[in-house]
Amino acid sequence: MEETAQAALLAVSGAGLVSAGLRGYHGSMATAVKRLDLAVGEFVEIAGRRYEVVPDREGGVTIEPPITPVAQLHARRGTKPASTEDFERLSADVPHDDEG
Repeated sequence: MEETAQAALLAVSGAGLVSAGLRGYHGSMATAVKRLDLAVGEFVEIAGRRYEVVPDREGGVTIEPPITPVAQLHARRGTKPASTEDFERLSADVPHDDEG
């Protein structure tokens, strides 16, 4: 078996990559690629974290953390949106570009 094929077999089987002579950014971490049949808009949980399936630039799909609505963020933190008056008062000194 060729050395590269052995290294790939070691990586997939979970054996240490360091023992195969492959030292890199991830050290001895072994990874396996899994293909999932997912559609845009679906959610997937990986290691306790939720991700949303979204389109990528090449016409395929990728996963990214979902966008949390502002109302949920306020509910979690026990806050509320600033009133129009408060917003105007607090942002009066912020420079603006007169575009709207």
